[in-house]
Amino acid sequence: MDLGIKGRTAIVCAASKGLGRACALSLARNGVDLVINGLLPGQFQTDRLRSTLAEAMQKFNWPPVDILAGRVADIPAARFGDPAEFGEACALQCAASSGYLAGQIDRIAN
Repeated sequence: MDLGIKGRTAIVCAASKGLGRACALSLARNGVDLVINGLLPGQFQTDRLRSTLAEAMQKFNWPPVDILAGRVADIPAARFGDPAEFGEACALQCAASSGYLAGQIDRIAN
């Protein structure tokens, strides 16, 4: 049966097992291009991170250097990420040249 969805694009969440996987397989069999990749963001320099760290410093009376050094020490890149870097990783996964990537989970600097 032609569902009229061939060549369309679908984003499928939780596609690694269960109902999400069944939906992804069914859509793929009907010619739908799937976006099922994921990004796991690490620590990024955002207003939320800055406010969370400021609250922790005030609550626990920690000097700024101690808490920041502790957070950065756990990051392989040894720095906080820039939100633009996360955006670029998203753009890469959505690019037409990445059409063969499937089921990829990319850890972004964490």
